[in-house]
Amino acid sequence: MDLDLDPDYPEEVVELVEAGRYVDALQLVFQSEASRLVVQLFDAGLLRGDVLRECLYVAWTKSQTPALVVDPDDWCRMFRAAAPMNLVPDESLPAVAYRGASLSSEGVGMSWSTNAETARGFAQRTANVARTDAGIFVATVAESAVLARFS
Repeated sequence: MDLDLDPDYPEEVVELVEAGRYVDALQLVFQSEASRLVVQLFDAGLLRGDVLRECLYVAWTKSQTPALVVDPDDWCRMFRAAAPMNLVPDESLPAVAYRGASLSSEGVGMSWSTNAETARGFAQRTANVARTDAGIFVATVAESAVLARFS
């Protein structure tokens, strides 16, 4: 295996990676570490197909701010390699999407929801944690702009 894991990872995580149990390893690491680990596994050529999709789902949903932990270009590269990544096939596109974020972000970001209440929760969390003005951004999203869809 051509993978140089961080020596600070717990031994159990290293053993799971060495055994090819990547999803289990991602579930054991701290929130933001899952994002970093999935990039390492992907760059080492260890993640493909359904395993890649499952690992991306775990890493993305485990971290509260995945696009701040890992460069958005890396996420785009991995999501494109995992395509199709549609875990909510009953939703049609184009769709109205919502993003709860700081007003200063002007709505730029990777995480959007088709549920306005979900966006409202993110806006409230952003306002409380970052102590900044936050709001809900609304956009119509074309299918070509969607990298992954899951709940």
